[in-house]
Amino acid sequence: MDPAGVKRDHGHRLCLLGNLDPACLTRPETDDSLDARVEAVLTAGAPCGGVIFGTSSGLFEGMLPDRIQRACRTAGASGAQPPR
Repeated sequence: MDPAGVKRDHGHRLCLLGNLDPACLTRPETDDSLDARVEAVLTAGAPCGGVIFGTSSGLFEGMLPDRIQRACRTAGASGAQPPR
């Protein structure tokens, strides 16, 4: 799926959920690389609002806690709002 294309064509009628590849949270990866992946998800979902940041599968055993925390901090620093 092309999240940016979906938002372009239907963004005013929907909200994207997830879209971060969970594999990037299961292996060591540079901070810059993970930050870029998070920013890409948020940028694709930003037009017209309506993006809920997360992985495309939720969280599961084997994910690295430091990578999960980094992804959440990066999303928060970009202006994404955590659920209330």
